[in-house]
Amino acid sequence: MKHKQQFKSGFSLVELILAVGVFALIGSVIIGAFIYGRQATVQAGDRIRAAELSNETLEAVRNITNPNYSNLSAYTNGTTYYLAITANQWQLTTIPTTIDNFTRTVVFADGPNGSRQVTANISWQITPLRTGNVSAVTYFANWRQPTATSSKSGLFVYADGGTTTDSAKYRQLQTDGTWTTAASMPDVDTTTTNRVVRSMKGYSAQSGSAKMVLSRHFDGTKQYMYATYWNGTSFTTPQLLAQWTSNTFVDVGNYSGDWLANGSFVAVYSDGSNTPKSRIFNGVSWAAQVSIGPIGNSSNFPSTIVAKARKNSNELMMATLMQDYSVETSYYANGSWSTYTLQTNNSVGNGSRLVSFGWNVQNQLTGELVYTNSPNDRSLRARTFTADGAGSGSWAPVANSDNLPNGVTIASLYSMPRTAGGDESMACDKGDNTPAVIYCYKLIPGSNGFSSPANQVITNNTVPGGQITFDLAYKYLASNIGLIAYSDNSKSGKIKRFNTTTNTWDTSPIALPNATGIIQKTRIVSRPNSDEAMVLVADANLNLYSVVLDGTNDTLYTTPAGKAWTIHNTHGPTNNAVWFDYMWDN
Repeated sequence: MKHKQQFKSGFSLVELILAVGVFALIGSVIIGAFIYGRQATVQAGDRIRAAELSNETLEAVRNITNPNYSNLSAYTNGTTYYLAITANQWQLTTIPTTIDNFTRTVVFADGPNGSRQVTANISWQITPLRTGNVSAVTYFANWRQPTATSSKSGLFVYADGGTTTDSAKYRQLQTDGTWTTAASMPDVDTTTTNRVVRSMKGYSAQSGSAKMVLSRHFDGTKQYMYATYWNGTSFTTPQLLAQWTSNTFVDVGNYSGDWLANGSFVAVYSDGSNTPKSRIFNGVSWAAQVSIGPIGNSSNFPSTIVAKARKNSNELMMATLMQDYSVETSYYANGSWSTYTLQTNNSVGNGSRLVSFGWNVQNQLTGELVYTNSPNDRSLRARTFTADGAGSGSWAPVANSDNLPNGVTIASLYSMPRTAGGDESMACDKGDNTPAVIYCYKLIPGSNGFSSPANQVITNNTVPGGQITFDLAYKYLASNIGLIAYSDNSKSGKIKRFNTTTNTWDTSPIALPNATGIIQKTRIVSRPNSDEAMVLVADANLNLYSVVLDGTNDTLYTTPAGKAWTIHNTHGPTNNAVWFDYMWDN
């Protein structure tokens, strides 16, 4: 019995020792966790305090900046400054300072558009071997100074091989107002040089710097349609859209296109048949060709095509003037084309610019089609299309303008919607008399139709024929002011202004410097978000000239060099073709 009692007593002692060890281990873990938790709480508090100090530092710099932005000019980029208070005012100094155990520094750098970047850094010692850091960054700008309109670059493209070679060139108007040296566009066919550029049109994306250039070529037997994409810095390899055998209607504009809101480009063109075609570029590659549908008999074909995308949408209106004098329209929406709407089967002609379409900017669901409706038409016709926002729409009744003078029929026409502030358009036509007259009208959507402005006769002495001797634009900022660039059968191109509020055209023009030959063709393109406009003129020698209109003062720039009068020393194909274009970035 005594032996058993000793055994039990010994077992209890072991258990006691084990229990003490376990409790000691648990106790050390608990104490360690408590100490670590306390340290973590302290460190979290220090980090919160550092974040508060970083925000306070930025506000202190703001306090220094607000009285006068020029106060920041005393501080050099890259230098480390410390925050201090002198005479109850925040100051920055190069002498290190601390608050509690925190050191806060300020470093400046250049920010975008002339602003200053400010970085506030807060550091503190967590342990002898470990440092904590919190940083905050902001930008300060001179908000009291009026913000100048950011300059935009533009792309100028033109044919330069006469009627013998396929040479085409481009130049960029850079943001500093200078031209780049003329450079060759990509060759459409490296195996030959005889695919002469006879016509060329450019299109800017709805936003950004992407552009598309469409061009028609003729080698003496066949005609070709090409598309060349500009990605903002360079051209890609041209894409052949169509080719057909024909040596007639070489200079007509039977192709068009526009950019959709999703960044895709829709090209619409003739392939010499009675069925217009379309093809879509998604920014990387071209989709398969689509037949929009036949028009008339098999010998019919488009002689003019106009395509305009509705702003901020993926819908597009196409208007075609056919060789048989009919005008047909089709609407692209939801990835397909509608059946044609016959607008007239008896236009005044088929070989010139005799159809136009433009979408309104204020009411983006409406757009105006302008055309003619008889072999001896002296007045413009217009119809308003109203989209339903779901891929379809309807046409309003026809509105008529006043007549050109007795015995004068329409040789060409063009319309341009106002850029902002209202839905009216300018619409002008040119007579077939010699010398020719240019009349202009104000066009209101719907039943209001045309009105005849004061001084609506722009000139009674423009170059005769179907070539485009006038072009239209609106200022973007002063959007109630329209512009026409035109030829008055002299060596000096002219510009007149239209005040849509008073419905009045200028009596006296702004005269461009003299070219070496009579001005045959004009182009005017307003710069987005500005009152400037690029003006291009081509003379009888097939040379091109450019100058930018300062729309604020209604004067022509003389500096910088790219905006001033520039002779581009070109050699275009013919006076009848549209062989050059200019596109601003959006």
